Amino acid sequence: MRAAERWRGGNHTHTQTVVVLSLAALWLKISLKKDTERTVTVEEKDLSTGDDVKKQYTFREYDHKQLLATAGKLGLQLAMTCGIYYKFGYAQPLLIQAVMQPMNLLSEPLIQIHFLGKDDTVAPNKRPFKVDKPPGTSPRTVPL
Repeated sequence: MRAAERWRGGNHTHTQTVVVLSLAALWLKISLKKDTERTVTVEEKDLSTGDDVKKQYTFREYDHKQLLATAGKLGLQLAMTCGIYYKFGYAQPLLIQAVMQPMNLLSEPLIQIHFLGKDDTVAPNKRPFKVDKPPGTSPRTVPL
């Protein structure tokens, strides 16, 4: 029997619990900070018209929005990995995710700023945060 098959999901559950509790603690820390003085302007796509519009957020609002996006990304990864485990019985993705998800969480700018005390005025932790584009996508071009 391979080590990953003997490992099962117990440690994965502990790791996911730590990740969820970290996100909850981050939400609480952002909420208690009440950083409503400083603002950031973000260019977003208006879903009703499809146009790019500039919106202004306080740091607190922006951080909450980014935290929800991070939680959604981690939740999707969790759902896919657990689905593979329960459908096919592969334990290796659980083992990989138990190591990678906390590492990815530590590289998030919000964790860097609020938990690790990094400076939020210099890159890569300067708001608005850099958004990684999926591989194979090209920047949108404007027709002449």
